[in-house]
Amino acid sequence: MQTVAEARERVDRARSDSELQAALTDLASALYEADAEESVRVADQSIALAGRLGDSLAQAWARHNRGWALSALGRLEEALADQLAALGEFELRDEDRGIANTLLAIGDIHGEAGDTSTALEYFDRAAEPMARSGDELGQGVILNLTGIALSRELRHREAVDFFNQAEKIFEALADPMRIVTTKINRGFELLDMSQQEPASEHLTDEVEKIALDVIDQGHVSGEDGRSTLAYGHSLLSRVHAVESRFDLALQHGSIAQQFAEEGGFDLLAIEVALDRLEWTIKIGDLDGAVELMSSTILAANMEENGRGLVRATQLQADLLRGARRQRQSPRRVSGIPPPRSRASQPRSRAQIASHDGPIRS
Repeated sequence: MQTVAEARERVDRARSDSELQAALTDLASALYEADAEESVRVADQSIALAGRLGDSLAQAWARHNRGWALSALGRLEEALADQLAALGEFELRDEDRGIANTLLAIGDIHGEAGDTSTALEYFDRAAEPMARSGDELGQGVILNLTGIALSRELRHREAVDFFNQAEKIFEALADPMRIVTTKINRGFELLDMSQQEPASEHLTDEVEKIALDVIDQGHVSGEDGRSTLAYGHSLLSRVHAVESRFDLALQHGSIAQQFAEEGGFDLLAIEVALDRLEWTIKIGDLDGAVELMSSTILAANMEENGRGLVRATQLQADLLRGARRQRQSPRRVSGIPPPRSRASQPRSRAQIASHDGPIRS
């Protein structure tokens, strides 16, 4: 998988319009996680150039890539329109790889919109053409996204099984970043299971090992490892919280938030901040909680993070109850800005971690 720098270099080296168009498609793909807005702009250029060249297949791949970036930005209707347009072209040409990857992307859009049953149907439809195309990486991606959809339906054991299958494929392909992705997903899923199933406390030990492995991988990945480090420390902080080691939970949560903010992973940063807020309230540090509450609600409002605002509202109520228990003046919390309602659906933690993004032409 090309880095952004490598993809930009390929654009600079292009000596013909066809080379430039293919390079722009690759650059849009490489930019997907780092800067989805720029990914859309680059994909726009690729689509326009493919149109001038009369290359409808190249244009379909560029639309497919733009659809992924639009989905990352929450522009789901536009993303679906791009993927359906690409699917039509791929079906005309019996292009199995394109059909499979576009069905997978459409399923992901439905998952983003909260329709996990339809998402699972599209992932199932994608499996056959993906197998025919011989794309092992794509098969691993389907397994990974299926695990995410099952996670949303709280089918934890099934989700873990799919993450395990995906991880084996990525290991065989020697794809370290996707291996880490599936480990992160599996770790959060096992942690949920440890909370909901009796006699499963041993799972937290397994999750702690996964978190430490992820952190180690993040350290050897250089600047590109910031998201890995953010997720690794976030997972480890939750393990410590489950074990009521709130000092360590807050310590690793703070590290996770720092890496998330530095890497521009705003939704993850908000989620980690909410974790820290919850644990700060639990240990009775109401002064610290007031400070965290104000900054977290402000960030969630700016990101129009509906789920984050709902959770912040719940924690705000916990904070007020704690203040009353300690007989503190209501003025202690009166400076907290009220959350505003927004029916947005931010990407879940597992989905942020595992989103596999656009496929190059």
